[in-house]
Amino acid sequence: MKLPNQILKKISVLIVLSAAVSLPACTSTSPGPGTQVNTQPENTPSPAPETTATAPTTQAIEGINFQTPKPGQSTGSVDTINNKLRQPSISVSPGTPIQIAGWAILPDATKPADMVIVTAGEEKAIASKTPVNVDRPDVGKALKNKALDRSGWVAKIDPATLSGGEVSLQVWGYNSQTKEAYPIGAPVKVVLK
Repeated sequence: MKLPNQILKKISVLIVLSAAVSLPACTSTSPGPGTQVNTQPENTPSPAPETTATAPTTQAIEGINFQTPKPGQSTGSVDTINNKLRQPSISVSPGTPIQIAGWAILPDATKPADMVIVTAGEEKAIASKTPVNVDRPDVGKALKNKALDRSGWVAKIDPATLSGGEVSLQVWGYNSQTKEAYPIGAPVKVVLK
């Protein structure tokens, strides 16, 4: 099977990142706050579904109940931003899409989140929605739950849809049954050049 060049480039970036960064794998059954599961997939990831960013809107999903983090609760991780390890702040040129990737699970760690939502600003305007369905066997292995093997996600945001020169993005894992969204990591500050 021949892979498209775009997928081969993504695989090459993941291989370079995993070789350059050696992070210990999480061995506990429930990671503590700030603990990250091995941030690079062990196997070649499935291509992420294409998502299109739409203009941020607070009503894109009706009745979201945004939760506050609870001590010791792990709902996932933001691993990379634009194919670089997560940083608290990034600068982006207009026209350059923002790509955020990681993993997301529900707080009881029984299954992956249904969707990842990325919000912009304090008003929580929705900048991106993406399904959680990318292969992450490292998460299932670390948390000793095979049901979490497809807990990866990749969200894409068009910076033209973000307002102002600086915006804070927050990633949330979403449970469609309860309509609850759980924060994943700290917000990321995006500076638009």
